[in-house]
Amino acid sequence: MVVADTEGGPEVIRVDPDGDVYRVRHEFDGPTALSTTVILAVESVTERSMAEMPLYEVIDPECLDGLFQPIGGHREGMRGHVEFPYGGYLVRVDADGEILIGPLDPS
Repeated sequence: MVVADTEGGPEVIRVDPDGDVYRVRHEFDGPTALSTTVILAVESVTERSMAEMPLYEVIDPECLDGLFQPIGGHREGMRGHVEFPYGGYLVRVDADGEILIGPLDPS
């Protein structure tokens, strides 16, 4: 299953055909903030607006946006990830821009 936002939003790809794991790629050099990509991706996966559950209730959007910003203009060698629950899913954001959205309880 592939879900794509036709207005320039993120392309959400289901990566686990037997489960509910989705992948999104955030482009740090693009016009969209990382927090906005997360919100739009979760909205695509859940097929509902996240207005009732603002991202700031689970993580500071400004901190998320700045977490993986390049230091001195260089992205090479950046590592790490952050995970948080959002919209009934576990969201994992990697330093390389990959966002995984999966079940809160993977069992």
